[in-house]
Amino acid sequence: IKHDQNLSVALITNGTMTHKVSKETWDAFSWVRVSLNFFNGYKEKIKFPVIRNGVLGCSMVYIGQTLQEMKELSQFVDNDRVKYIRILPNCLLDQAALINEHEKIMKLLEELGDVRFFQQFKLHGNPCSSVCHQAYFRPYLSEVNGGTVFPCDSLVLNNELQHFNEKYLICKSQNILDFLDRKIGMNFDATRDCLGCVFTDNIKLLDEYMCANINKFDEYQEELMHEEFV
Repeated sequence: IKHDQNLSVALITNGTMTHKVSKETWDAFSWVRVSLNFFNGYKEKIKFPVIRNGVLGCSMVYIGQTLQEMKELSQFVDNDRVKYIRILPNCLLDQAALINEHEKIMKLLEELGDVRFFQQFKLHGNPCSSVCHQAYFRPYLSEVNGGTVFPCDSLVLNNELQHFNEKYLICKSQNILDFLDRKIGMNFDATRDCLGCVFTDNIKLLDEYMCANINKFDEYQEELMHEEFV
């Protein structure tokens, strides 16, 4: 698919079952992200795959890890294959607590000194557009009701729902092409119903491009680093 249709094919995994995936399958991915979770025996259970044609990275949630724990983690992923480790706080926190956690992470990474680590800043807000433009680029396929499509995977942040409310449901998985062709609409107003959104900048950029013909994409002359997070 990637080569025939110029699509990027990617995988996010917890890294505990990498041995069950064939070498040919790993070779098909443009990027693979291993979620680093702190649990008993994680160093023995998490295995990093070999990605010959793409980028291998990691992601982790800050839950108060100490500098020593971060140093141990840095050594654990100390190989040439892992290109980056993204770290972010628990986005279920309220805005004030979220900002405080970001400040703690910034200080922690300065002390750690591992340049592969970068913090992804996420703050809550409500989009400028009633339509979630980003949903057409990165819709989220969930297992709800046998496979349904939602606009993104951060809906659980709205009013601290912590689940995928049916108000945001777009369609069944087999009807995704009708949604992308605008034959199926969204039954919610993002400006009113998505107060926990952490993608407001992305949606504003897309809204300006689509509705006001303001093209800021050309401002980025060089390839973005870790662009899958944008």
